[in-house]
Amino acid sequence: MKTWQLALSALLPLATFAAPIVLDDGESVSDWKVTRKPATVTAAETAAKGKGALQVTMPGMVSRSLSRTYVPGSAIWDTYAGVSFWVKGDGGDQFGSLVVKGRYSFVTFFPLKNTEWHQVVVPWRDFLPEYQAEPIGTFGAVPPSGINTLGFGTRWTIWHNNAKVPAHSYAIDQIELVEEAPAAQPTPKPRPFREILDLLKAKKPLRVQCMGDSITAGTGLADKDADRYATQTQDLLRRWLENEQITCYSRA
Repeated sequence: MKTWQLALSALLPLATFAAPIVLDDGESVSDWKVTRKPATVTAAETAAKGKGALQVTMPGMVSRSLSRTYVPGSAIWDTYAGVSFWVKGDGGDQFGSLVVKGRYSFVTFFPLKNTEWHQVVVPWRDFLPEYQAEPIGTFGAVPPSGINTLGFGTRWTIWHNNAKVPAHSYAIDQIELVEEAPAAQPTPKPRPFREILDLLKAKKPLRVQCMGDSITAGTGLADKDADRYATQTQDLLRRWLENEQITCYSRA
C-alpha cells in the first residue's frame, strides 16, 4: 500500500503542473511571413527567453502557420487555459495584437507602454473574434486544438474615426499555452444615470465617449468630421441643454 501511495504522490505533481506547450520560441523569423504591408518581422536585439525573439513593426499583418489543418497531438491543448507570451513595448500609446487562427481568427490586445520584457497571460475568453464567431472553447466554437496559425496585426486597416493606424513596434518572445490564466474580473458597475442627469441639470462639464463601428465613425459620410455620430450628438446636447461644456468624442 505504501508503495502505491508513494508512486501516486510522485505522479500527482506531474498531472497538476503540466509543462507549457511552446507554439513559437522566437528563435527564428524564417517561419514568419508578411501578409499585409508595410508590416515587418525581424530578429529582436534582446530576448526574454533563450537567445532570440521577434521584432514586429506595424501597421500591417504578419503570420506563421503551425499546420495546414490540425497540429498533431493538439487534442491536449483543449485542457489548457490560455496563451502566455513575453513582450517588450516601444513606450507608445498604441496597443500590440496577437492573433490565433483556426476556422476563424481571434485577437487579443496589450499595451506597449512598458519598454522592459514582461510576461502577458491571456485566457481564451479574452481573445475577441475578428468575425462573427463564438469565443474559443465554448460550445460549437473553435477549440484550442483547432488553432493552426499565429499572427500579429488585425484585419482592420483604419484606426479610430477613419484615421490611419499609427506606426508602432514591439518585441515578442516565447508564445506558449498555459494551464493557468487569470480569473474573470467582476464587470464594473455603470455610473448611476441619476448622477449624469444631475450633471446635465447643473450645467457641469460632461464627457461622452461614443463607441461603435464604421457607421458610428462616419466612414461612409461625405464630411466625416462634421457629420459623424459624436459630433452631431454633441451639437444636439449643447443646444438642447444650453451647455457648451458637453464634449462628445468618438472611439469608433
